[in-house]
Formats: sequence, C-alpha cells, structure tokens
Amino acid sequence: MTAPEPVEPDRPDTGPATAAAPEQPEPAAQGPAAQEKAAGEQEPAGEGRPQGERQEPAGNGREARAREQSAEEAADDKDLAGGLRDFRGGRGGEAAAGEDESWNSRDNPVTEQTHRTWVGGGSAAIGENAIAIQINLPGGKQVIALKYERDARWIKEARETFVKPAEFWAYRETLAACSLLFLRGGRGTGRKRLAEMLLASVAGDNRVAGVEVPQPDVTLAALVNEPGLLRAGHGVILELSTPGTVSGALLATFRSLAERARTHLVILGDRAPAADPELRPYEIVVDPPRPTAVLRRHLMAELDRRQLCKDGCETCDRSCWRTFVDDCLRQEKVIRQLDADPLPASVADLARQLAGWNRTEEDLDRALGGARIRLRQIAASLVRAGSEADANDPQAAPRRQAVQIAYAAFDGFALADVFEVGSLLLQILWIEENGGEATSRIVFDAGIERMLSVPDGEAVVQSDPDEYPRRVRFTDPRMTLQVLDVVWNDFDGVRTPLQFWLDQLVTGNRLGIRVRAAQIAGWLATLDFEEVWRKLIGPWARSANGAERQAAAWAIDIIALADNRSLGRLRGRVRDWVRSTNPYLHDTAARTCGTRYGTAFLGDALADLGRLAARDDLTGSASVAMAMRLLYPRFPEETREALIQWSGDDKPRVRVHASRSLILLADLPAGAPREQWPRLLADLAAGDPMSLVRLWRSALGGPTTQFRAWAALHTWLQYADTDPELQDLVVRLAARVLGDERLARAGRFTIRRWARDCATADRLLSTPWQRGDER
Repeated sequence: MTAPEPVEPDRPDTGPATAAAPEQPEPAAQGPAAQEKAAGEQEPAGEGRPQGERQEPAGNGREARAREQSAEEAADDKDLAGGLRDFRGGRGGEAAAGEDESWNSRDNPVTEQTHRTWVGGGSAAIGENAIAIQINLPGGKQVIALKYERDARWIKEARETFVKPAEFWAYRETLAACSLLFLRGGRGTGRKRLAEMLLASVAGDNRVAGVEVPQPDVTLAALVNEPGLLRAGHGVILELSTPGTVSGALLATFRSLAERARTHLVILGDRAPAADPELRPYEIVVDPPRPTAVLRRHLMAELDRRQLCKDGCETCDRSCWRTFVDDCLRQEKVIRQLDADPLPASVADLARQLAGWNRTEEDLDRALGGARIRLRQIAASLVRAGSEADANDPQAAPRRQAVQIAYAAFDGFALADVFEVGSLLLQILWIEENGGEATSRIVFDAGIERMLSVPDGEAVVQSDPDEYPRRVRFTDPRMTLQVLDVVWNDFDGVRTPLQFWLDQLVTGNRLGIRVRAAQIAGWLATLDFEEVWRKLIGPWARSANGAERQAAAWAIDIIALADNRSLGRLRGRVRDWVRSTNPYLHDTAARTCGTRYGTAFLGDALADLGRLAARDDLTGSASVAMAMRLLYPRFPEETREALIQWSGDDKPRVRVHASRSLILLADLPAGAPREQWPRLLADLAAGDPMSLVRLWRSALGGPTTQFRAWAALHTWLQYADTDPELQDLVVRLAARVLGDERLARAGRFTIRRWARDCATADRLLSTPWQRGDER
C-alpha cells in the first residue's frame, strides 16, 4: 500500500469560496443517501459551478482576479518596487471572509508532505519521543515544558560515544541509594549525557525520560508540588533554564518525592565555582571529559557508522581505524583545535569532519574548517567578502550576496532553482539599494564557486559534476544556518528585503521552493519571533491565499522544532485563531494542528480540531481531515478515539470531518510484517475493529464523502484477496457496516459489481450482513 500522493496545485489557492467542480460519484456508489442529505448538512458552495469558474469573495474581487493570473503572468506583471514599499509599510487588515472548499478542489494546497528539514532543535526538540506539557505554578502561572523519553536504541548509540568519568560508579551508587543527584555543569560539558548513562544503569535502557523547562523565570523551588514531573519505575532528568537558589533542604524534598514515586531523579544545574558542602551527598560538579578521549570514541563510532576502511585492507578488521585515530591525534592542528574548543559537543562535530580525512594537509584544513568554532567566522567572511573589482561594478556586491543568501536558503536544491530564486532576490536587493528597479536585466555572470569563496581561498562548497541535475552543496551542512544567522543579525538593512523575498516565494509554483521558503521564515522566527510573526507568519495566516496559509503552518512547524522557548507563544496564538471569527485563521489553525505544534500539544490540537470541525466556514475544507491524518501515525489511539467520538456528534458538520479523516487514513499502509494491511486495521487487529463501523457508515452515506469512501472500501477488499487473516477481518467489518438499511441496497449493487474480479467482495456478498449497533 502507498499513502496518497499530495496534490500539487496548478496555481495558488485563492482562498475560501474557490473550488473546481468535484468528481461525480457513480450512480451505484451513491446510494439513497445521495438523495437524502443529513439534516443541517449543506451542499458545498463550489458544487454546481463549471470547472475553473471561481466565485470572488465579497469586497475583494480585484484582489481575487489578480491571483487568478498564471505564475508566468504574475512574474511578468510584478511590481517589485511597489510590493516592497507596501511590505515595508505593513499589510492591511484581515482578508474578507468566505468558505474553504478545498475538499472538492483540485487546487487544494493542503498537503501531507511537510518536508521535514535540516533545522536542528534542542536536546528535547519535538520529535518521535517528545511532547509539550503545561505546568500550573502557584499563583496561577502557566508554563510550557517538554517531556521526552530516550528509548533503548538512543541509549545504546549514546553509550558507544560516552566517556566514563573515573567516579562514574561512585555516582551510580549515590543515585541508587538516594534516588537523587544534582549534576552541576555548564551547557556542553556532557552533563546530560552523564545523567542519561547513570539513569540507564539504574533504571534500564528503555526507562530514561526527561523534562525540560525552557522558560527562564521558572525556578526549581516552584516545581516542588508539580505532579507530572516524575514517572514511576523510570529515571528522570529535570533540566531548567535557571534553577535559581538550590538548597540542601530543597534537594531533600525532591529526594522524598522521588522515593515516593519510585523514581530516580537527576536535576541539572549551572556550574558552581566550588562544591557546596550543604548539598552533599547529592551535588556533583561535572568536569568535561578529556577531549582526546571524546575524539577517539566519536571517531571510532563515526567510522563504524560509515563502515570506512582507512588503509585499503583486503579484509578490514578495523585495526586500520585505530591507526587512523592515532594519526589524527598526532596532528598539531587537531590538538590546537581541541585546546581551543574542548567541549564534548564541539569535539563530536570535529570527529564527524575528520572521519573523511584522506591524510593530506589540504584535506585536514578542510576538515578543521568545518569545526563549529570556525563556522560563523567563515560564514561572516563569506558574506562580507569583496574584491577590488566590486568597486568598479555596482552590481557586484548585491549579486554576490544574492547568490550566497539564495544558496544558503536552498542548499541541496538544483542549481537552476538556486539561480531562479537568487535572481528574484537580486532584483529586490537592487531596489532596496537604488530605490527602483534596474533598467536592464541583472544577471549572474560569475562562477558559483567564486561567489561562494572566502578571502583566504578556503573551499566551503563541493559539487559532483556527474550529478544531474547539477547541485552544489556546502561541505558542512551547518553552514546554511550560519550564513542566514550572519545575514539576519549582522546586516540589518537586508532584513526587510529578505522577508519580502520569502513572501514572494511561498506563492510560487514549485512545492519544494514554497516549503523551504516557509521553513526559512520559521527558522528566522527563532532569531526574532515578533518581527517575523508581524511581517510574515501573521499575515500569511490571515491571507485569502491558501498557499500562504499553508506557509504559515510550515513555518510554525519549524519554530516548534527548533525553539522550545516559543512553544507557549505559539500555543496562545493558535488558540486565538481558533476563537476568532475569521475563516482563514480557522483554516490556518487546522493546518497548524497537523505540524509538530500539534505533536507537542496533542490534547489541545485534537480539541481545537473538534471545535474547528463544528464551524460552518470549514464545512467544505480538507484541512481538518489532513491534520488528523498527519497526527495519526504519531498518536494512532488518541486520534482514532477522537474520530470515533466525532462520528457520533450531534452536529452533521463534525461527522463530515470525521468521515473525511477516515478516507485519508484508510490509505495509510501498515508497517512490517503487515505491509499489505491498511494501518487502521493493523492497529485494531488485536482490539475492536468494529469500533470503525459508525465511521464507515457515515463516510459511505455522506453526500460529500461517499464517492471516495466507496473507493477506499474497494481498495481494502482488493488488498484482502491475498491475505486470509486480513480477508476475515475486512469481511466481518464490511458486513457490519453494510448491514445498515440506508446502505444495504446500494451496497449489494456495488459489491456485486466488484465481485467479478475481487474474491473478498464475492465472499462478502455471500456473508449475511448484520445490522448491529454503530459503535
């Protein structure tokens, strides 16, 4: 089975009340429900209009017609100078209201493909094993924390590179006896890795969890009565941005809490100038491990991961790895690098660079150039670099910077894409510097390697001439964010043109470029949340253009991943969108719930999606269903239970969204060993598959869902032909679903047609259909 392919829009969605005519269901698949609509359910506004005909939102006709231009016409007619002036002055109020008909529209910009990106988050970044929680402090204050788990695989990989301090087993004995340790050390000293290894040795490899509180005004004392921090039978790491004053009595209190919860707790604190006798026996002042030992462990692990033979061995027994590591540690330049930046995180980065060293002096310089301590300096020299020729060529500096910024933002894209987006940025930079558009076309007429070279000639990019299409990549992928950081923080005059450029790109024709532009906006928001929100994300969220609303959701996805500090602000703003009266904000909120924001705040996301499903302005929308489809793989049980609850809701609109969600989920494939199964059935095989009966009945009988629902059921029957266990389950479920008198007549007609070439359908036809209940 394969997941449904995302629909690439032919043009940006023009917002509510814009829909192409939907495909019409076959008469056999319609059934009686096609003539009798559920009470209160309305026909989508887009139905009945000729395909391609669009109804313009009231009061916004000229703007809607302008968006109807093709991308080529828009590019030709674009007044960049005027657009930049308008952008600098800020956008107007909220767009006109209307209805979203994306469920029936071929121009649907809601897409499953969120393009997970290269942006790295904190130690507890939202991911497969992390979720945000709310902590209610005394006095009514609410803060957001991250709760995460380390699975056995994580611990195993971490153990391969962990350098044990000499006192490790003494620390473990203290932790086992007291149920508490207070590890003090600066960030980057390896304190968290030490905590993980200690807890794994006491509680077990698959029982290590943590809570990270990123807000700086939360002290350890304020968390004493918080019940959600500790987990029975687990080892828990508690990390605060600013622990505040920590006393022996406070630690003793946490020890009592840990013992009562049968938890081993490690609290991380700032480094102290000296050990405090009052904090014995809990306090441990962490010193970073010897950098040479860290480099040795990480290099061996990296060589093992890449399976690199370093000596051309006929049968490599890994002895060449040890020789290679010894060679690295004999290099004076490597030793100087370790002395300059000895923290474990930096040494691990150096190991990744050295693993590919070919033992030449030039290649060693390349490897050292990728080390973290030099990255920003190299990025700064790259952007500031100039030549004597620049003084005689007014286009030289903006041309070079346009290429550098475009390349940094779209690293790994085809060169054709980089030059296309770079040309647009060059025009914008020219307007910013000269006050008007150039009278002649500005072109790139220098090699990309020259434009991406630093003054000392050090190479920062590499390319494969045999690759097609041709791409050029930074030798160190972290250079991307470093260049953008330099541009944003060191070149204040570029901020507005940079944001205007991203604003132009998110409505383009190419999905990959739109996604990356939105992600860059999200990453820039981690540098300056309020400005980027005011200039880009907020206006996108209110836009009548569906592509811009999707861009807002993609940007928030990156903020939730990369900036733990902004989770609370995101939560408040999405809540405001849900409560607003603006249908565009409702649509953006639904899309946002399907990102890592929804993963972080699952309970809030499901509740908000339920409220949005009840809104009449999203009756024709696919965004709620797509959000549920994106949340399901991470939280199948919670998402499924919410849909089952929706299917019994009093409001027909909510039942419609439940049906649409079922249709999108029905095509999700299961994992091994049941790859041919629908995931919904695989997840319920050992449970209660009959819980889906009401969902299926609602989908098969709904006027706006029946055609796709019958097609999804047909697919399930076909997959069951080759798997007896799946066939038994599908037949039992379908017999209960089609036992409903509203579906039986159309069902027998349709199943009889399918039975000609589908064994499961033939078996279903001969199986008594049970009316049963609609659980």
